[in-house]
Amino acid sequence: MKIISGLGQRIGNYAKIHKNDKAAAGRFSRAFLEVMRIRRVLRFQWCCLTYPVEPKMVVFEAFLGNSYACSPKAVYERMLEDERYQDYRFIWIVHNVNHFAFLKNNPRTAVVKKLSRRYYKCCARAKYWVNNATLNDALKPRKDQVVIQTWHGTPLKRLGCDIESGDDAQYTKEQNQKRYKEHMDKLTYFLSPSAFASEKFCSAFCMKEAGKEHIIRETGYPRNDFLYRYTQEDVKRIRERLQVPEDKKVILYAPTWRDNQFGTYVKNNKERTGYLYTMGLDLKKLVEDLGPEYVILVRVHVNVRDAQGIPDDPQIIDVTDVPDINELYVISDMQITDYSSTLFDYANLKRPMLFYMYDLEEYAGKLRGFYLDLEELPGPIIQKEEDLAAGIKDLAAHFTYDEKYQAFNQKYNYLDGPDCSKRVLDELMPVESEPSRPNPWYRAMGLIRKTVEQIVRTLKRGRRWVKFAIPAIGRGMGICVSDNSKKLKSYQNKYRGKRCFLVGNGPSLTTEDLDMIADEYSFGCNMIYKVFEQTRWRPSFHCMVDVMFGRELAEEFAEHVKNDFFTSIVTYRQMPVKPEHTTYAYGYQKKDYTVSRNFLSYYIPSGSTVMTYMIELAMFMGFQEIYLIGVDCTSSLAKDGHCIPNYASPKVAENDLNRIRKRLNDPTLTMDDVAQYYQDRSMFCYRQLKSAADKKGVQIYNATRGGMLEVYPRRTLEEVLENK
Repeated sequence: MKIISGLGQRIGNYAKIHKNDKAAAGRFSRAFLEVMRIRRVLRFQWCCLTYPVEPKMVVFEAFLGNSYACSPKAVYERMLEDERYQDYRFIWIVHNVNHFAFLKNNPRTAVVKKLSRRYYKCCARAKYWVNNATLNDALKPRKDQVVIQTWHGTPLKRLGCDIESGDDAQYTKEQNQKRYKEHMDKLTYFLSPSAFASEKFCSAFCMKEAGKEHIIRETGYPRNDFLYRYTQEDVKRIRERLQVPEDKKVILYAPTWRDNQFGTYVKNNKERTGYLYTMGLDLKKLVEDLGPEYVILVRVHVNVRDAQGIPDDPQIIDVTDVPDINELYVISDMQITDYSSTLFDYANLKRPMLFYMYDLEEYAGKLRGFYLDLEELPGPIIQKEEDLAAGIKDLAAHFTYDEKYQAFNQKYNYLDGPDCSKRVLDELMPVESEPSRPNPWYRAMGLIRKTVEQIVRTLKRGRRWVKFAIPAIGRGMGICVSDNSKKLKSYQNKYRGKRCFLVGNGPSLTTEDLDMIADEYSFGCNMIYKVFEQTRWRPSFHCMVDVMFGRELAEEFAEHVKNDFFTSIVTYRQMPVKPEHTTYAYGYQKKDYTVSRNFLSYYIPSGSTVMTYMIELAMFMGFQEIYLIGVDCTSSLAKDGHCIPNYASPKVAENDLNRIRKRLNDPTLTMDDVAQYYQDRSMFCYRQLKSAADKKGVQIYNATRGGMLEVYPRRTLEEVLENK
């Protein structure tokens, strides 16, 4: 599989090289995707060969691993409540494990990254797969596995094989038919909320052609249980979390996606492709027309990767990232949608709905078409934007749950209620009463698998030894091969017996301090170049090791840093543009900070700061006396944490905050909390450095005006400069 992965990567790189030749790039891109698909298939089949199916293990996945919501969530939570399943194990498949770490609070639940090795292992072992969208094309369930497709809505617009008006942006009609037939072959059950939906699913997903009409089970949708079970305490809690004032009328705007709106967009400074969506109305004008008593919640479809047209306004709240749309249903007084299946779910609440179909002719004639007569919809249809505000006010003033609305629910939602999840469990997931017998085959294959894995681990350790340890030992012995290692070695003990000043970014630092050390050897760090216009001081050496700075501010460093620039190899590789005189220290990741025994051999960046890097580098260069100024042990990105006002852009500060939030798995952290985190981490590192410096006979002093760094002896800057 490693060979296949490498081959796929080479094909992908070749496609990038030939990106201007669209035909060649397309051929190689398709070849790359096929190679990676084969790799996924082999990985899953290997797991099937070496692991038995576990009768009391369930895998859940919602919206292709992007969410914890919908019917998989409802079935999972009902299983947690049901004593019959108290010894079952549950696996949630997600793309971002950190975002769903709260699921681990249940000791029987694991959160697994999609497409990881463990993902294939769990899918091979679990008896039940509960999913609400298409399955990974590499997965083919075994005979004793049960795949429950819950789907995610009653169809208003045509689906899959029933789309006759044209191709969507990604697949032709023939490709869609092939995809759905292959998907149906994998399913054991397909949930349906009504006889109407069953008929349409059978047609849309080519069930008859696949011989799978019998898999449909009319159970109602488990995800709608909450709409019958929620309490006013739930409503209050949700409104408080979303900061929706109690005195406001809430409108939920939930449009669907458009098949023909597919293209490129930029996220995290990278160009990506996916479904786009441009709002078909001016939301800001709408709230102005409605008045201050209204709040609009905007929820774009889960398929949309880039939504444009959501203004920054206190009356408009973007709730796209709220995982469970049920929470938005129960706090809203009215829903506006277009062709989204959310209309069927929302109808369970018997609240007013309005249908804003600004592109009705195009959608019906060129994109999808519909399964039902739009006259059946339980609310007015508006096509012109200028009529929308008046339509909302009129509906709010005169709404009744009339015969038309009742007939709609009796036809499309008659199975929904508070216990659809229980119905699914009772009918489709019976409790295993007898333990399964161990299979000798899997016992033998388990031994083989463990042996192979041990061999692979040994080879990887050997590879790491060859890649990292041997070159490090060579550099430590003075055997420097690369230009960078030769350049790094040229600094070793170059300034033996001299003194230097290490300049931090703390708020106590002044330009007068910098002017005082203008003729001394000094080290500057990060974006200290922003003070160059106010002082004649320039650092002898400039250091930066933060990967985020290297990735996002590389052009700034290349423009402003003209002296010797030092970084780590990890950051160096992330910099698209490098300063002219750049030297990097080698290293590997390690959880706990450790002072390097030989800076030439290796450097460990994990847990360190740019100041600890500068201290180690100064000791490597042979400086005997090291003075720290501007080291207040604050985060330079926090408020009042830097000597330069507006030191970092809001974007950089926000990215750093989000990075630490993910690292510590705490989305509530503030920038001041991050400053405390950096302070605690720095103090540990400084104590390590004090011990290492004492052993080498190097004197480190704290010449900072203020701050709380008491690890090193205090000296005033004036006192130091008087004694040359």
